Amino acid sequence: MGLGIGDNRGVKQVHENDVIFAFTTNMDFKWPAGPNVVLMHHGCVVGEDVDDERKLEELKCCKTNLIIGNIVIFDTGVLKRMDGKKDPLIVVMPPKPCPEVDEVPEVCNATLASPSPPSDEYMKERMGLKNIHGTGTFMLGFDFECSCKH
Repeated sequence: MGLGIGDNRGVKQVHENDVIFAFTTNMDFKWPAGPNVVLMHHGCVVGEDVDDERKLEELKCCKTNLIIGNIVIFDTGVLKRMDGKKDPLIVVMPPKPCPEVDEVPEVCNATLASPSPPSDEYMKERMGLKNIHGTGTFMLGFDFECSCKH
């Protein structure tokens, strides 16, 4: 995204699961509630994506916020204080829960993850699919026989 260094925590967490699936999506796919992108600096959340148009409009009213598309940086001062090359933002792609799969007996820790654009392209290529605008991929990981209780 050009905002900083990527840290795809969702993909990292999925790779820890016993079972991993890759799926394709289209524009009808609904991700679990956000944020799907979190901007961090020195361990603190300084921004995130916002999908709620009403909330986005409210955030536009605050002069310290910077809005780039649907990404909100909560304090523009952090951008002024940091050195983008030596001390960049960390762009975190968090893991997302998947309660529908977690409800399956003997399954737990179900997690969704959004791969990076190059990984998305690679996955589509491996599946024999064209990289068409509006299509995407995601990963689902889960465990069997874990100690979680249903």
